[in-house]
Amino acid sequence: MDGKRDVEDGGAKPAAKSLEDELGLDSLTERVGTQQRLLGRLRQLFAEGQYRDMDLEPPPEDAWYNTWLYREFVWKRPRWLAVLLPIVVVWVSWTTAMTALDEFHLFEDKYFMTITMLFASMVAGATSEGASAVAFPVMTLFFKIKPSVARDMSLMTQSVGMNCAAFTILYQKIRIEPNALLFSSCGGAFGVVVGLQWVAPNLPPSESKLIFVSIWLGFAAALFCLNLIKDREVHLVIQNFNNWRAGVLMFFGFIGGVLTAIFGSGLDICTFSVLTLLFRVSEKTATPTTVVLQAWNCTVGMLAKFILMDGMEQEAVDYFWVSASIVSIGAPIGSFLSSFVHRIILGIFLYVADVVQFVAALIIIPLNKPLVILVLGILTLSFGVFFGMTKMGDVLMRYEKKHYGRDQASNMDDSGEYQSEEEKTKILKVQPLYSQSG
Repeated sequence: MDGKRDVEDGGAKPAAKSLEDELGLDSLTERVGTQQRLLGRLRQLFAEGQYRDMDLEPPPEDAWYNTWLYREFVWKRPRWLAVLLPIVVVWVSWTTAMTALDEFHLFEDKYFMTITMLFASMVAGATSEGASAVAFPVMTLFFKIKPSVARDMSLMTQSVGMNCAAFTILYQKIRIEPNALLFSSCGGAFGVVVGLQWVAPNLPPSESKLIFVSIWLGFAAALFCLNLIKDREVHLVIQNFNNWRAGVLMFFGFIGGVLTAIFGSGLDICTFSVLTLLFRVSEKTATPTTVVLQAWNCTVGMLAKFILMDGMEQEAVDYFWVSASIVSIGAPIGSFLSSFVHRIILGIFLYVADVVQFVAALIIIPLNKPLVILVLGILTLSFGVFFGMTKMGDVLMRYEKKHYGRDQASNMDDSGEYQSEEEKTKILKVQPLYSQSG
């Protein structure tokens, strides 16, 4: 009878709901899982962690090594000291100089530069674009300041702020590319002197502004195309370093030095482009490397202006006095924060900054036919050079994999000889070759 009644009613009765279904635990678990994946992705992007060359072994048993001073400040290298120490040194020096020269009145009509340089210095410390990447277009486009004044002021402020950021990087032992630091510095020092003496004085203001924004927009476009590649392999340092790689770094270092002489920034982004596009070094290594490079190059440019040439323009010096203290805060904080984020975030920041300054230049500068032709030509040329560098990087990667193999390519010394198994293991721990997804 029951079976007949079930058939007449349309079939078997539906199964009773489980306790999980009644309480909605399945949907709750799914929502929690989604939230955890989202939080995990956010942590990966914004709190990936620092790449530091720290000593894993405890200090040796020695009287000096066992002192509290050594353990706390030399071996442990606390992060708070890396940021705070350069700020204290600069503020004490700046306050003493401002009081002795009675220059505090400059803030009355030049306070806007203090605000500008706070953000510019954070960009300088956090990315491969120096403070001039923000200060130069803002000063020349919005405040109508002469490019030569903007350049001189950028050289002086970056000599303070970028060196503070460089101390933060070096004291924390954040990973940098030592070969790029050496050879790009040599080419950049020569280039900035040549540029200050013969190139910058002969470049008209409007052309210099548009060349600046067009070059870096071309670079941003090439880097964007490269980062569209999924599972792109990157290195922590340049692999199989040899003479031709040193020559490439010196050449682009020279070009970057000339650009620094014109705009106050250039060596950093030129070296960054070679490291990321050609040698496929991770942005996490390339960014702090270029911060240290730009600090030294700006110092060389400033000294060259004061010693070998006619010194800085007085207007630039006035802007320096109202900005020197604030850049000592912004640059170390920027470099500290950027050392934790994922390389993709660093790339996105570059794209946005380059696009904004390019659009602003087109809006503010009155364009005529020759300037439009100049912009299109520089854009095409810069994108072609940087995109060509990307393709050369592809060829170089395939060549090394074919001739050395994946692991062997990371374990050759400068002479090209393979090292012992113990040395290979040590190098692989310090210089891993890894693959990252976009």
